Amino acid sequence: MKRLIVTGLPCAEVAWRKLFPDSNDQILTLAQVIKIAKSHDLRKLAKVVDQVISAGNFDHIICHDIGVTTTILALLSINKRKEAVPGLLTMFNGAFSGFDVFEARHPIWFQIKPTAMIVKDLAATGIDVDPEILTFFPLIRKMYRQIIAVSLLEKLKGKQVRKLNLPVSALILEGRGDPYIPKNSIDELEKLFGQVKRQYAYDGHFPYLDTGEIIREQICELERCVKAK
Repeated sequence: MKRLIVTGLPCAEVAWRKLFPDSNDQILTLAQVIKIAKSHDLRKLAKVVDQVISAGNFDHIICHDIGVTTTILALLSINKRKEAVPGLLTMFNGAFSGFDVFEARHPIWFQIKPTAMIVKDLAATGIDVDPEILTFFPLIRKMYRQIIAVSLLEKLKGKQVRKLNLPVSALILEGRGDPYIPKNSIDELEKLFGQVKRQYAYDGHFPYLDTGEIIREQICELERCVKAK
């Protein structure tokens, strides 16, 4: 089973290797995506993810944080072109629509906190901050401004939840008490996919800070179920 892991902020590749130590999964970090895209724009970031997925012949996409957003955008684009979409999708805490910046305020405080303070706060919680991502903090601030604008626009228009109709078997592995992604964002994610398995699998926002036993068990179960069909 060939996997691609699309990460979010500020995760280093080495952190995800801890979660899947015995695998040869390809890991696409946010720093790598921004470096290729040379942009903060989520659509351009998603285009890079699209290119990697299309070139890689992957069976299973695993994504987290902003990686959830860029992965869904990429899969929608691939599906629109009537090309084969990877059959399995596992999403850790992330958002696609219905993200409320008044509940999840990190896109706002990211605009005002110095980079050194952000890194220090994250490191204090045991996060492996990707050293490559530091170069791109100005672009990430712009990216978050885009997210703030979309969030405010959705509030003005009202919620418009629509199912995505992607031909994938989807799994949501949710972290309890996430300080960055509110539970209602995960609820919205579940509605977008309709039939999707959802389970608490770890605490907080970063899956790799957990032992990973439940995570690995659920991912392997999803892969076994699809193989058995």
